[in-house]
Amino acid sequence: MRDAECYSAETVVENANIHEKLQKSKFEKYLDVKSKIAREDIYQLKMEKEQQLLVDAEQEMTAAQQSIPDRDTKKFFNE
Repeated sequence: MRDAECYSAETVVENANIHEKLQKSKFEKYLDVKSKIAREDIYQLKMEKEQQLLVDAEQEMTAAQQSIPDRDTKKFFNE
């Protein structure tokens, strides 16, 4: 009976170790996915910021064009 108990305990420990490795692997995959998502979110925010800078620059150019007298605008912008 002692051998069966020992074998059973070893099996339980072995199964626990296998389960722990599986859980660790799943968690590492989860962290990897979360990291990729975070990088994509950061990239998206940078792109949105860049887009806003372009919109702001375009608005400044439009305002500058409108503030220049018409004849100067044609000379400056080769119209």
